[in-house]
Amino acid sequence: AGASARAGDGDDGDGTASGRQLVVLDEADNIHGNYDRGGAQAITRLVKEAGQPIVLIANEYYEMSRGLRNATEEVEFRDVSARSIVPVLRDLCRREGVEYESEALQRIAEMNSGDLRGAVNDLQAVAEGKESITEEDVVTGGRDRSVDIWTFLDAVLKEKTPQEALYTAYDVDETPDDLTRWIEDKVSMLYEGPELARAYDALGNADRWLGRVRATQNYSYWRYATDNLAAGVA
Repeated sequence: AGASARAGDGDDGDGTASGRQLVVLDEADNIHGNYDRGGAQAITRLVKEAGQPIVLIANEYYEMSRGLRNATEEVEFRDVSARSIVPVLRDLCRREGVEYESEALQRIAEMNSGDLRGAVNDLQAVAEGKESITEEDVVTGGRDRSVDIWTFLDAVLKEKTPQEALYTAYDVDETPDDLTRWIEDKVSMLYEGPELARAYDALGNADRWLGRVRATQNYSYWRYATDNLAAGVA
């Protein structure tokens, strides 16, 4: 669920809106209880007094304090149905020139009902190196869902070849945006000099592709972002 703050009109004091910026706070439901009482009160006060629009993101809306809930307008986002996922997968296949059986896309969507990101990752894993995919490919060639973020980081920064790092990225249940942030946070601890410069260049390329995803909602660009953040950095 999400909650948008009932902030003011966001002008600069002179009737203009040139200084408006959207403020996003994730995991707002984790600020609660006696331990975080001061933080919750500060956030509530900020939401009430801010001159800019604020979006609070929460998995458990009612874990936020009553005062904070009353200062916001609830906007609920429901899981994505399998029926809604199939057209996205179909569009990705067409953009990438991959032939497909309708049953294959339906199977992927049903396996990931509620999780569009997981469905895109599964499609990418199944279609890698293929010009067409069948339902049998989905049954036998799905991604390994057991890889955690630390295994991925080790693969990219320590152990694997670029190709192996890329395949590991397909098996992590994280978006390319999240993977990019993880790599950015850790890469300077292990790389230095020209190697670090090369890694940052690859991350910059990944970020540009992610910007195109946000601008166009064309999720086929995730592939190029992943190529850069995994194989490009490894």
